[in-house]
Parts: sequence; C-alpha cells; structure tokens
Amino acid sequence: MARLFGYASVLLTGLLVAWGYVIFRGRRSRALPLFSGLILLLVPLLAASFGWIGVVFEATCTPGPATWDWDWPAG
Repeated sequence: MARLFGYASVLLTGLLVAWGYVIFRGRRSRALPLFSGLILLLVPLLAASFGWIGVVFEATCTPGPATWDWDWPAG
C-alpha cells in the first residue's frame, strides 16, 4: 500500500460499514460513537507515524535496484 494511504482508507471503510450496519439493521450503538472517535483520531496518527518511519529509514513501497540486488541464475 503506497505510503500508507491504503491502511487509513481500510479503517475508514470499516467504520462506514459498522455505522451502516447499525443504522440499517436498527441495532443499538452503545460503544460505536466512542469507537468512531478513537478511529478518527487513530487514522491520522497511524499514517503520520508510519510515514515518519518510512522517511527516517528510507523505506520504499516499490521494489527497485536496492531491494533486488542479487543475481538470478541464468537458465
């Protein structure tokens, strides 16, 4: 997932599915508002943390010459 955008979208999509389930199935949402607030705080914090780690350690999401530097046997 390129630069962690995908992880944030997965969490937000899961949150949307949970709210849709509560609304359309007529269920009670006791802990869902608190859980939603925590997810909305966690998403940017998680993305920023992993983005910072990627910058500090020069991590790449795409394979390049630095990650594929061994010789394949000819044949």
